[in-house]
Amino acid sequence: MKKEEFINNILNSSQIIMRVEPRPAVLQNIKLRIAKEKKETNYLKWSLAASIAFLVYLNISLYQATEYTNENEISDLIKITNNHLY
Repeated sequence: MKKEEFINNILNSSQIIMRVEPRPAVLQNIKLRIAKEKKETNYLKWSLAASIAFLVYLNISLYQATEYTNENEISDLIKITNNHLY
């Protein structure tokens, strides 16, 4: 029985705790700091997303530019190549 009473006392102890409210000036300062941090993280996220999009675009454009060059070089090799065995 003592064990169950102890467990119940622990579980019910949170009902006794009183909620403490901060002063309005302190609460306002906290809210301003949170808002400032949110703006900074949004800027960072957008700049990171723009950087990734630019790198993807750059990679795709470079891949397409080299792809056509490789096709032309291969077709030129096929025209020149003969089937003589040495």
